[in-house]
Amino acid sequence: MKLIAERLQQADSIVSRDLQHIVRRTEEQTGERLDSDYAIKRLIHSGCLEKNTFAEYTIPILSFKSYLQTS
Repeated sequence: MKLIAERLQQADSIVSRDLQHIVRRTEEQTGERLDSDYAIKRLIHSGCLEKNTFAEYTIPILSFKSYLQTS
């Protein structure tokens, strides 16, 4: 999760397709199988993502500092 959050830091908003791509790229890098739906739900719950529409998310950058310090 921390690696995904770090990759999202550079964006202001993101669509579902790009978010899925980040999760897949993280899987390839770590060699771990990730449940992308679960990862997205955790990012929303932690405040790293805010869902705007069906397929678009806003990334409140300030939330990353506390998330990355506790993860």
